[in-house]
Amino acid sequence: MQSTNELKVNIGTQCDGTSVSRDIKRLPHLLIAGGEKGEARAYLTSLLLEVAKTNAPSVLRVLAMQLDAELNALPHLLAPVTENESEAEAALLWLKNEAQRRFGLFTASGVHNIDTYNEKAPDKLYHVIAAIGDISKLTKRSVEYAAGIAAKARATGIYLLAAEENASARTIPSLLKANIPSRIALKTETRAQSRVILDTAGAEKLSVGDILFLPIGTAEPQRLSRNAAEISVSEIAELHSPAERITIAYEKPSETPLLGLALETAIEHGGVSTALLQRKLHIGYKKAARLIEEMEAAGYVGEYCGSKPRRLLLTKTELEKLIKEI
Repeated sequence: MQSTNELKVNIGTQCDGTSVSRDIKRLPHLLIAGGEKGEARAYLTSLLLEVAKTNAPSVLRVLAMQLDAELNALPHLLAPVTENESEAEAALLWLKNEAQRRFGLFTASGVHNIDTYNEKAPDKLYHVIAAIGDISKLTKRSVEYAAGIAAKARATGIYLLAAEENASARTIPSLLKANIPSRIALKTETRAQSRVILDTAGAEKLSVGDILFLPIGTAEPQRLSRNAAEISVSEIAELHSPAERITIAYEKPSETPLLGLALETAIEHGGVSTALLQRKLHIGYKKAARLIEEMEAAGYVGEYCGSKPRRLLLTKTELEKLIKEI
């Protein structure tokens, strides 16, 4: 099962039944976008499982972000599937540092890439696929890390596979897209969404189950049908022994910068509620609720009182002083 030369996956099938396969090392990074809810992420997972099935953990390891927790049973995982933005950010930072470490090894050995290094070195380096299931959930810093990895890390054996169902200029940052040369578009609702993914129209005309594949170095996308065959994590777990996992340290997300803005909002409106913070700070319900809890625990605002905003327990002067300290 172990392959030292290729990380092949079956992308899809042509209308004449011919399968189209690609070596991930030659893509070398891939953006998958479009489709209905969860389709892009499911397609990414299927590619991930296929390449994991045919390559032992000694050859290939996986760093999974924003993907289903069932992948935690995959023998190839470097670390548990990330559960939040901070963990994903820490994982990508670790990967960025790992690429730098590998470049250092190459320089010391007088080689330029992972394949040449592995031919000479007694301790072989494994390839790494960083799989991101939802680009829109990455922090700005995570996007910068991912773009840097995509731009420079190919030679070190690190490859990026990223998925996003809501194809737009907002959810697929140009910085990241510019560094991912190979693209797959699932059916999109509009021509504009197709252009976001492929820089050309066409995905809006796809039938359900079809894709447009635009690998690096080609001018026109190829229409393919996705393969129906599925590989289970348990099947792969029976084939390969689990590799030792690393520990990636991450910091609990801090709401301190947002806290100052939340207090300013409370002063401006004479009270505060989760709905008000969501609307004024452009944040989700969970983050707004955490801010409210933090303010209540610190004694800045009163207890929950139904539909009414929570009243302020500090004077305007006291709150303004507190904001400056924050």
